[in-house]
Amino acid sequence: MRWRDLLGFLRTWSSLHKYHALYTEDLNSIDPRFPEDLERIGSGIQGRVNNESHGDDETDVSGGDIAVRFWKDLREGVRSRGGQFGVDEPVVVEWPIALLLSKRA
Repeated sequence: MRWRDLLGFLRTWSSLHKYHALYTEDLNSIDPRFPEDLERIGSGIQGRVNNESHGDDETDVSGGDIAVRFWKDLREGVRSRGGQFGVDEPVVVEWPIALLLSKRA
């Protein structure tokens, strides 16, 4: 998926919606990191409601709610290691799961 797709996926989490129900002021947060995102996308993204779908290529990357801050934290980590961090760059997401099996003696 692309970085933009990852943000769209994060916004589907029910825990995020519960957080925003409790902390509505967080929806109005601004995170100034990665200003090039908005410059590259253009002014058409401004004023859209978070998580409103406008097609595959138009996930709202503006604002700074907790999902956007987490997403930008991840991108900063990738950037610091020399990886690709642009909104349309590919990213591989893995959800590792460990399973511990045991039986009684």
